[in-house]
Amino acid sequence: KKMEVCSINLLYALVLIIGSIDFGLIGVYTSSIGDQVRSLYNLTDVSIQWVLYSSIPFLSAIIGCYITKIIISKFNGSRKKTVFVIDCIAVAAWLLNCLTKVSIIAGIITRALCGLPLGAFIVICPMYLVEIAPSGYSGVFGSMNQFGVVLGNILCSILGPYLTYNELNYVGAATSALQGILIWFIIESPDASQENNNEKPTTAVFKKKYAKGLIVGITLMFITQFGGISGILTNISIIMSEGGLDLNPNFQSAIAIAAQFISISINFLTVERLGRRIVWIISSAICGIGFLLLALNEKFKWSNILPVVCIFIYFLGSGYGINSICWFIVSEIFDADIRSAANSVCVIANWAFSFIMVMVFPSMKKTMKMFGVSIFFLAVCIFSIIFGYFMISEPKKDGESTDE
Repeated sequence: KKMEVCSINLLYALVLIIGSIDFGLIGVYTSSIGDQVRSLYNLTDVSIQWVLYSSIPFLSAIIGCYITKIIISKFNGSRKKTVFVIDCIAVAAWLLNCLTKVSIIAGIITRALCGLPLGAFIVICPMYLVEIAPSGYSGVFGSMNQFGVVLGNILCSILGPYLTYNELNYVGAATSALQGILIWFIIESPDASQENNNEKPTTAVFKKKYAKGLIVGITLMFITQFGGISGILTNISIIMSEGGLDLNPNFQSAIAIAAQFISISINFLTVERLGRRIVWIISSAICGIGFLLLALNEKFKWSNILPVVCIFIYFLGSGYGINSICWFIVSEIFDADIRSAANSVCVIANWAFSFIMVMVFPSMKKTMKMFGVSIFFLAVCIFSIIFGYFMISEPKKDGESTDE
């Protein structure tokens, strides 16, 4: 009977991760079509217009987080209706992004609009997945969000060499439209009515009793972003092209990002057995090894292939824990009546960190070179291991309060 429930809920989860796929498409879009847009307007990878075009969605995503909170309240806690509205916003944003062909300024504005669903999806999808998960499977279902994000990343990287930037916009719009249709065929979150009846305002999350949960959630978001994920993803084609390997950089990117499929599959099998803390520490250690090898290769010029291997190792580690656990652990820490507020605060912090990293990454790479950048990320990984050991705990059992 339990397996039957898991199978049905798994089908529901597949619909929800379409939003995660769209998130992945938006996030890595500029890496895949960067050459097209830069050549159209004679920009370099450090031109302020291009940096804004790449980074602005991560800033406007903060507004997307807040919009999610408003929509959930408007629809009395309904996750289904919230996802549908976000899908409508995403379709409009993707289609409007075709205005990039008019001017780079128009493109920056429409990319900012794409940031709205970017922020909204990452609030609602992990939370919804955790809420529909059968008892004992919240970690597995929560990790499925990252599975969808990676699929979107890979899809964008593979399609990049064959599609124009406008055609890729149509793919994104079609993805959102598909979820907007399918969302009506899945169950409503069992926590929706509870949140509607007992929902606390966003400011309530700043009470002393929620302090530890917020510190953990915000710090995990800091580690995720300053550990390199957004900076690497939005510039991965450039990083790969500088490696010297004779292979389309987008394909190199897809190969490296595909490592997360392997690690997420392992995560599904181990996250409930080993626990969040152990998985996080292992993940951080693997990421650190990848950055250490990348730094050494930059220093001693061992091989043109090694950068692909190092980025592969990094994505293998990040997909196993860092980039999956951070998105669902907040939903496990807080009770339903404060969950969406806590999620919004932590995800807003994530987007602030992400915007900073994407903005400064090109300058970091130019001034510090990849050796210095790799050492910086390695230091964050070491901090991540220490923080994870002392601060990450396992979710409480059913019936226990999670907001202590």
